[in-house]
Amino acid sequence: MKAVRVLFFALGIVLFLSGCNRKTIVESAEKDVNSENAYTCVLYKELNFETPGEEQDSCIDCSASGALKYKICLLDEDKHAEVLTASSTGSLQSAVISCDDEHMILGVGALPDDSGFVTISSNSLTSEVSIETRDKKGELSEHTVIDDYAMTGLSMPLIITVDAQGNIHVDDRNGYKPGNEKINYCIFSPNGKLLKRKTFDKNELYDIFLLTDGRVAYDICDEVLDENHMRQGSNHTIACVDIDADKEETVCEYKEIKQSDELSMYAVGIFDENELVYMNEDGVFLSDYSMQTSSKIFDWKAAGIEVSRPFMKQYKICADKEGTIYLQAGYQKDYFMVLKPTPNNVKTIRLAIPKNSKAYLKAVAEFNMLYPEYRVYVEEYDYDNRTQLLTELVAGDGPLLLDADLVPFREKKEYWEPLDNVVDKEDLENLNEFATKMGQIDDRLYGLAVAFNIDTIVSYEDIGDWSYDTCVDIIEDSDKLDVLIGMRFFENMQETILASYFFNAGIDDSYYLSTDDLNNVVDSEKMKRVLKIVKEHPSDSIPTDEAINALKNGRILGIRESVGYAHSFCELYTLYGEDIKIIGYPGKDGAKSYIQSNGMLLINRSYSEEEKEIAAKFIKVLLSYDVQKYVTTSGNPAFSTRKDVLDEQLEMTKLEEGMEFGDGENWYQIGKIDVSRVKEDMYKLLKQCVVRNEEDELYQDIIMEEVDLFFEGAINEEELVSRLNKRLGLFFKERSH
Repeated sequence: MKAVRVLFFALGIVLFLSGCNRKTIVESAEKDVNSENAYTCVLYKELNFETPGEEQDSCIDCSASGALKYKICLLDEDKHAEVLTASSTGSLQSAVISCDDEHMILGVGALPDDSGFVTISSNSLTSEVSIETRDKKGELSEHTVIDDYAMTGLSMPLIITVDAQGNIHVDDRNGYKPGNEKINYCIFSPNGKLLKRKTFDKNELYDIFLLTDGRVAYDICDEVLDENHMRQGSNHTIACVDIDADKEETVCEYKEIKQSDELSMYAVGIFDENELVYMNEDGVFLSDYSMQTSSKIFDWKAAGIEVSRPFMKQYKICADKEGTIYLQAGYQKDYFMVLKPTPNNVKTIRLAIPKNSKAYLKAVAEFNMLYPEYRVYVEEYDYDNRTQLLTELVAGDGPLLLDADLVPFREKKEYWEPLDNVVDKEDLENLNEFATKMGQIDDRLYGLAVAFNIDTIVSYEDIGDWSYDTCVDIIEDSDKLDVLIGMRFFENMQETILASYFFNAGIDDSYYLSTDDLNNVVDSEKMKRVLKIVKEHPSDSIPTDEAINALKNGRILGIRESVGYAHSFCELYTLYGEDIKIIGYPGKDGAKSYIQSNGMLLINRSYSEEEKEIAAKFIKVLLSYDVQKYVTTSGNPAFSTRKDVLDEQLEMTKLEEGMEFGDGENWYQIGKIDVSRVKEDMYKLLKQCVVRNEEDELYQDIIMEEVDLFFEGAINEEELVSRLNKRLGLFFKERSH
């Protein structure tokens, strides 16, 4: 039952720390370098389209000159292709090319000198396939019809790579519809002449990519299967076609040993005459050609970058003669990145975050680009395994930056630097005043909430003074109620939870407890009223999938909802109708909802002033408009701490009209959205928000343990009151000393 309580209330884990001061300075990367941070990301560009439309897009080309992504918009009134290029110098450029039945783009490849790109297009009326050379603005300079390329079954996206001589290499493994088991690898001259065609079986051609000398290589894969025909790995041969000599040259051979689906190679390239470079979900690696010895040279998470499994194996990686690595990867969006060896004089900054947290990653990547003399290095901690962090903090050491979920934030404020000491006033003025509540201790700001969500209750009841007394009266006067508080996705609020927490939010906010008389802390009559109404409304009397209808029929008083981001309001209005009201939880002094951070950053007070200034720079990036937009949309959907971004989020609910969302097995379409209603509900909700008190955990545990015994039938009402009086009386007496 305790695990249920922790899940329901999402309280932070409380650790006990004792403090001493840390006086050492940030160590240089030379002292901190290991195989996992030998390289630094010096360029990080989103390949992200802005134009709307039904579309199919593909990010297909990456070389030392840059990366390329293209998109086909298939709207009848506006068919077009958009090509987005990112150069190795950091510039982004977009070109739009008109499309129709006579001109449909099948694939795009960048020119090696970064002057433009090559497209291959089809004509559905004549079945012609053409090669076109265009500048970066999309202006056509050459158009050549290919006579030797079969059109049958061909569709986008073709994978195109242009070598240093201008020859065009085409891999059509993704361009054929299911059922065709053959793959063509073709090489065309700049004027469209077919120079070489090789045909492979399905899954045999693994990739084509540029070598450091400007040639294009192809990677042939021969899968190794066990006796059950399960894939155990593959043998690879990387080879080049020498057009002038009309022969093929094997560059190297390597074996890929399957580790797991997550750690399988996403892309591989030649690093130099002795090593391969490859990437997977974990990071970037160098390996000898035998693939027997590999070392991680770049860790995605440590650098604040997310990747996901590639779509149609279109991630790319390559290196130049100087050892700079260029790659294309992505998480929800596509990115072009450039990695270089880390200089010895770079100062590393440790950031400790909970495992799988996404709140800080965008800011880490942006900070590392913006301040090359520093590098924030992410360290993940499991909630149940933070001994190392605890030991460091007790010793007066630990990371400069850390998330409040890993430490007893409010209990140990002496560990944290007040943010108004180091953060620019104008940055703090950008924050929503309600969101800052989460980071305040004794009216001073110590923690910076990156984003937030709200835990509340919705109902059709028009309740004014939503206090405990009002709540109890409504329940006792109703002859229709079957369940008190329902849940849409989980079990309805269980009896022990209701008695322990719904009517008792904390030491200073309880319906039936008082600290005035430490020998009788429980109001026996109020406790019995709570137990009676909870027992009369069992949580399992209405299934979860009937909760919404039961609320409409008055059989459920309210349903717990997480208002996690702007789309939440669209869901509420669609599911419950315009009459739904956000009433929150009852409280001693009236309605309240719980505001919860999606990441809250602290600065370790034991560091030097110089290092705290570096931390302030990171916070400035974290609070920047662009990072907040990303964090609260693509990165980790939630409400933004920034006032302007939050306001934009609420405005954008208008764009949700007509969209569909799923709720279990059912699907709903969002109707007309009144943005003024959304804002009114949001700010009304924010005004009733409170922060859960972590210090109440032991107190809550005592109540829950005893109430749980009552509902299990182990003790009766009188025994429950007596046991609580003894245990809580002792607790309050010890607390007062």
